[in-house]
Amino acid sequence: MKKIVFLGDSITDSERNYDDIESVGTGYVSMIKEQLCYKKYHVINKGIAGNKIADLYGRLQKDCIDLKPDIVCILIGINDVWHFMKEQYYDIEKEMERFQNMYENMVLKIKNIKVDTIILLEPFVLPLIEHHKKWRNDLDQRIHIVRNIANKYQCLFVSIDGEINAYGIHYGYKLYSKDGVHPTQKGHELIAQQFLKLFKTIK
Repeated sequence: MKKIVFLGDSITDSERNYDDIESVGTGYVSMIKEQLCYKKYHVINKGIAGNKIADLYGRLQKDCIDLKPDIVCILIGINDVWHFMKEQYYDIEKEMERFQNMYENMVLKIKNIKVDTIILLEPFVLPLIEHHKKWRNDLDQRIHIVRNIANKYQCLFVSIDGEINAYGIHYGYKLYSKDGVHPTQKGHELIAQQFLKLFKTIK
């Protein structure tokens, strides 16, 4: 049975029980688990609400490497946007360098344990709240970093931001997120669909 570990923030966490390793919460990870159970994958959710890249990097050994996964999936970045956009001024160039270095080092550490596949999921935001519109420049740079890392290290990449915004424009943003950051069930379904579409390409 292949072991899949999902790493991330509250979007991945989705109210999982931290004391139960089999708990996957109520979001996109639970939907993916439901679709993959017949293929005998062991799905483990290690998302923690509020995590930024530094938090995830700090717990990588315990919550990923020590579990000896076959497949690792990462969705992180929106809390870094959220945190830094609270500042009146920050050096965006320096921040993107920090984000890239930490993300890249995390991927390298995972690759060193010889996993079968690393899947990077794109962070996203929907313009439901006025100040979220100001996040776009910061977020787009982080998305670009994640895409480049996926390409550089032969990771699979799940596009979410463009897809969920396109559906939001067509059907209404509130159908897919309650606050622009946290998905509704419909939003989680869309993430799961995007993931599973790509997952089918794994041989």
